[in-house]
Amino acid sequence: MRRVLFIPWLCAALICAGASHATVIPYEASGTVSSVGGSITSVSAGNAYSITFMIDDSISDGNPNPLGGSYSGAVTSYSFTVGAYAAAGSTDLQIHDGLTANGDQILVDDSSPGGPLLDGLAPNVFNLVRLSDFTATALSSDAIPPPSTVGFPSNPSWTSTYFYLAFGASSFVSGTLTQVQVVPEPSSALLTAFGIAGLTIWRRRHATR
Repeated sequence: MRRVLFIPWLCAALICAGASHATVIPYEASGTVSSVGGSITSVSAGNAYSITFMIDDSISDGNPNPLGGSYSGAVTSYSFTVGAYAAAGSTDLQIHDGLTANGDQILVDDSSPGGPLLDGLAPNVFNLVRLSDFTATALSSDAIPPPSTVGFPSNPSWTSTYFYLAFGASSFVSGTLTQVQVVPEPSSALLTAFGIAGLTIWRRRHATR
C-alpha cells in the first residue's frame, strides 16, 4: 500500500520541481530587418534578426519613480545575429508602467555596446528588444514582469515590437520583432514530462484493476 501511494506523490514532486521558479530566465526573440540606413551594405531589408537574452528577476529596482523600473545588469547576457553580423554582451532592463507617452514598455537596450565593426562602423547603441503598449494596459507595475506578460504574440497587448541597431554616427539597422518567448529549461521540462508520464501510467494501471 505504501508503494502504491508513493508513486503518485513522486510524480507530483517531479512536476513541481519542473515548474519551480527560476531566478535567471532565458528568452529568445526573432524578427526581420525592415530598414537599413547610412553606410551599411552587408545587411539588407529582409534579413533575419534573432536574439537570446537572460533576465535575472532577482535584481532590485534602482529607480524610485514608481512608473519607471530600472534594473541594472538584469540582462545578464545577450547574443544576437542580424544577417551575417553577430554581437554579444550584457546590459540593463527598463520597465515603464505608463512612464511616457509610449505607454507601457519593456526595453532591452545597450547604450554602450561592444562587438565587432559592421562595414567598418563601430557599434553605437543597441535597442535589442522593445515592446510597447500605447494603451498602458499590458503592465500593472514597473516590476520585472513574468514570462507570460513578456511573450509576444502570446500577449497581444504589445502593439509595437521592434529593434534598432545604430552604428557609427548615422548608420542603422532596424526592424520588427515577430516573436518573443521564454526558453524552457531542458531539465525543468524533462522533470515535468517524467512526472506527467508517470501519473498517466499509474492512473491507467489502476483504472484497469
